[in-house]
Amino acid sequence: MRLGVSKKNITPTTPLELAGFAHRLGNYDDVYQDIYIRAFWLETKANDVLLIVGDFLWWDDNGVKTLKRRIEEEYNIPQASIVFSATHNHSAPQTSQRFSIDLGRASLDYINQVMRTTMQCVQQAKFCSERVELYTYAGESHIGVNRRRSVDGEVCMMPNNSGSIDRDLTVSQFKTLDGKPRAMWIHHTCHPTSTDANVVSGEYTGVCCEKLEEQFPNAVVAILQGFSGDIRPNLVDEGEFVKGTIVEMQDLGKQFFQEVINICESEGMACDIQDVHTAHETLPMTFGQPREDVEVPDWPDIVQDQSAYNIELHYIDFGSFQWLACNAEVVHEYGLFLKRLKPNLLPLGCANGMVGYIPTANQIRSGGYEADESVYYFGYPGPLTTDIQSRFEDKLHSLIVKINETKEQESSW
Repeated sequence: MRLGVSKKNITPTTPLELAGFAHRLGNYDDVYQDIYIRAFWLETKANDVLLIVGDFLWWDDNGVKTLKRRIEEEYNIPQASIVFSATHNHSAPQTSQRFSIDLGRASLDYINQVMRTTMQCVQQAKFCSERVELYTYAGESHIGVNRRRSVDGEVCMMPNNSGSIDRDLTVSQFKTLDGKPRAMWIHHTCHPTSTDANVVSGEYTGVCCEKLEEQFPNAVVAILQGFSGDIRPNLVDEGEFVKGTIVEMQDLGKQFFQEVINICESEGMACDIQDVHTAHETLPMTFGQPREDVEVPDWPDIVQDQSAYNIELHYIDFGSFQWLACNAEVVHEYGLFLKRLKPNLLPLGCANGMVGYIPTANQIRSGGYEADESVYYFGYPGPLTTDIQSRFEDKLHSLIVKINETKEQESSW
C-alpha cells in the first residue's frame, strides 16, 4: 500500500464574506489561521482512492462534478474512487453560489482559486507516494452536544444533555516504514461552530490539525466530518448556547487534540487494504408546502427545478472499514443507523457537494432549525416530506447489500 499526500493554502487574500452564519455581516476582519486543501492518493494492490478535504463549509455540487471529470481525464482514476470532503468550517469563505446570500456571498474568483489549488494538490499527491502501513484507533470525543431541545412544545436550538449523540472518535494513521506518521484522518461528529467571530480560521478542527502536524512534522492531518447536522460544540452558559471567542475556539481545539492523542496512545489495529469496492445511489427529494412567513428575502430566487434536489450517496468499502459519503448536512441519527448495520462504517457528511439538511421524520413533524427554518436558506421548495427517513434508510441499506453481494461473487470466482 502506498500513499501520496499534499497540503496547499487557500486562505483568501482579498476582502470576502465568511460562510455559515446568517447574522454575521460584512467582510472578514482578520486572519487567525490559514485554511487548506489536503489531498490523499491511496494506492492499493487492486485500485486507488483519492480523498480531497477542504477547510470550508462545503463543496459545490457542480464544482465537484467538474473536478471529478478533470481528475479522471488527467490521471485515469475512476470518478467512483474520488471523494470530496469538507470539514464544515464556518470560518472560511463561501464556495457555492447556490444558496441564500445570508449564508455568505460567494466570490467567483475565490471559487476559481479553490478549483486551481485542488488540481495542484491532486497532482502533487499523485506523484509523491511512498510505502505506508495503516493503523486505526477508536475512542470517544466529548466536545459536542445535541442541539435540539423541546421547550413548551417548540423545538429550540438549545443544549439537550439527555438527547441522543454520536461520540465515536476514529483515527486512521498512515505510517511510513520507519514508523513515522505520514497522514492522519480524524473522523468525528460535531459542527465546527465554536465561534462566530468574523475571522478566518480552520475553527477548532483547524487548531487540532495544526497541533497534530506540529507534533508529527511529517504528517498531513485531515478532519472527516460525520453526520453532525444536529450536533454542535458544548459551549453553554446558564443552559443556553454561547458563541465563543477565538480564545475559546483555541481551547476547544486543544481539548479535541488531546482526545485524539489519548486514543492514539492505545493499541491500534493494523489494517491491510487489499481491495476497494465502490457503489453509488441517487435519492430524489420530495417536499411539502412552504411556510407563508418565509424570512429569507432571496428564497424565491434560489428555488430550483425539482430535479436539482438529489441526495448523492457514495459508498466505499476498504475491507476493514467503510465510508458512506453524502452531499448533505445529515443529522446524527442516520449515522447511528449506519453503524448498527456496519459497525466500522464511517459516515461522511458535507461530502461531494451540498444540497441541504436531511432530518428524520420525527424532526420534520416537530420542526426546529434543521427541519424547517434551514430549508429556505438552502433554497428547498418547502420542508422535506416525512417519508424521507424510510426512503433514505432503504438506500443506505441497499448500498451495503450491493457491495456485500459483489464481494461474495468475487470470492466465489
